[in-house]
Amino acid sequence: IPDPLRPAVVAAIDVTAHARGAAVEQMGDDPALIDLVYQQAIDDGAEFVVGPLHRDSVNQLARHDELSVPVLALNNSEQHGTAAEAKL
Repeated sequence: IPDPLRPAVVAAIDVTAHARGAAVEQMGDDPALIDLVYQQAIDDGAEFVVGPLHRDSVNQLARHDELSVPVLALNNSEQHGTAAEAKL
């Protein structure tokens, strides 16, 4: 999402999620921290994770043998079309 549009998009997602009883947290997309961010989301009670957007972050999550909470990645990984990516 281009920086000028990010606040409006995040606000729209937040309003929609709250109307459906869900919580939205922006937790970051730094590839070096994505494992910690994913675990923090789980620790905070996430039942589903939307993101990451950054391809390197998607690649990092795709390296896991198993993800305990489903992920809707917002990009393709380098393993596009493989079993590794199928878990995302």
